[in-house]
Parts: sequence; structure tokens; C-alpha cells
Amino acid sequence: MRVSPILILIALATLPTSLRAGRQTQHSEYTLVLQSSDLPEKDRQDILKNIDVSRCPLEAANEIVLQKARDLGYLQAQVEEQRQESNNHVQVTENIKAGIRYRLGTINVVKATVFTPDHLRREVPIAPGDVASRSEIVSGLERIRTLYGSKGYVNTVIVPVVTFDSRHGLVDFTFEVDEGRPSRLGELRLDGVEPYPGAAKQLTASWAPLREQLFNPSVIDKWLQANRLSCPSCTWQRNLSFIHRNVSGSTDLLDVTLEFPPHPLQ
Repeated sequence: MRVSPILILIALATLPTSLRAGRQTQHSEYTLVLQSSDLPEKDRQDILKNIDVSRCPLEAANEIVLQKARDLGYLQAQVEEQRQESNNHVQVTENIKAGIRYRLGTINVVKATVFTPDHLRREVPIAPGDVASRSEIVSGLERIRTLYGSKGYVNTVIVPVVTFDSRHGLVDFTFEVDEGRPSRLGELRLDGVEPYPGAAKQLTASWAPLREQLFNPSVIDKWLQANRLSCPSCTWQRNLSFIHRNVSGSTDLLDVTLEFPPHPLQ
């Protein structure tokens, strides 16, 4: 039995013998060849079937193959990539050592106080004995972070500590939760050129009721939706950034900067 701490998840991944798929990219056409001496044929087929080669950039092929193998429970797999180029055509060969296919043993949550460990455990919908899918574990961690975010905890860190039992093909997880402190919304700052005169003033006025509220992604989403006219096409991912301020008391402050999208003629 071996214990290894990991920050955002597990080892590499594994794959199959000589399966091919062609695709056209902006730069060249390539053929993907998957080779392995220890991956079952059904798993090789499943991996290939779940790779959309029409949308898979050549540069991402290796990582996508690794991810698909991890999702089948081959958490310690290793993959080496080789490329052969000729006349604007590339053959990409992924050589895989699959190793053991792991199933879930247990998931334990420790150091959590805002939510009960049982509540957080339910955010990872994998039962003991299920295939230990990397994507399911990662999605569960993200759901836990989202849950904390809904209560104002924007800096919560969850560290998975992973224990592999190679003899029985089981993997146990301990999620160590560092909750941090909750944050309240602070000042709104605007950057760029407003889409029309008065838009900045309207945004600033609409932000005023949000100041000092506990941070909650849904609150900001609703605010963006309510201000579509003042900031057309603005989204959380493209236009918002956050500055964290430590202040006295039990909560911190998050100042928000909204960057106006460039005008069509800019």
C-alpha cells in the first residue's frame, strides 16, 4: 500500500494497440495511433470512441488520450508520444502502459466546519466499488468549491490525499479542506470605454446594493444579466477580475473590476 499527496489529481494515463483516426487541422492532417500491451480491447475502443478527432487539435491529442484513460480508472498509467511527419501529414503514436485499473475504496472529508463531511461527500457521486474516474473526482471537487463559493468562501482549497492499494485495485481519497475566510463584495471598478454615455454611471449605481453582501457567484450573474444594456456581451470569464483585500473582522473584501469589451470600431 502506498500513500501519495496530490494537488489536483492523480497520475498519468494509459492506452491501446493500433487504432487509427484521421482528422484535418488548420496546419496538417494527422493520424492517431494508440498502442498498448496491457489495455483491454474494450477499453481501447471506448477511449477512441470518446475522442472527437474532428475537434481534437494535434497538440492536445496526448493530453486527451491521457484524460480518457484516467477516466476509465487507470490512474497510474504512463504514455509516451511519438510523431512522424511527412508531406504535411503527421502520424501520432501514443504508447501506453496502462497498469492497474482502480476502483473506489473510500472518500473521507476532513477539516470541514461550514458544511458537514457527509454533505460534502455527497457532492462526489461515486460509490465504493465504482471505477475511480478522474473526471468524476475532479467534478466533485469543483462542486465542493462551488458550494463554498455560494457561502462567500472564494479561497477554499481542497487537497486530495490519495492512497493506492495495488494488491486489491482500490484507491482511497482523503479531502483535506482549508476553508479560509468568507468574503464580502467591495468596490466596483470600471476599465475601458463605456458603450454609450451614462453606462458607467448606471453600472456603478446598480452595484451599490451589492456592496458588503457575501460573495456569491449567482448574485454577480444576476447583476450581469440585469445590466446587459450597459455592458453588452459581458461575461464573468471575459470581463470580470477580482482583487482580494484582507480587512479586520471575520470577513475579507473582494473588489471587482469590469473591463468593457472593445467597441466594434476600436
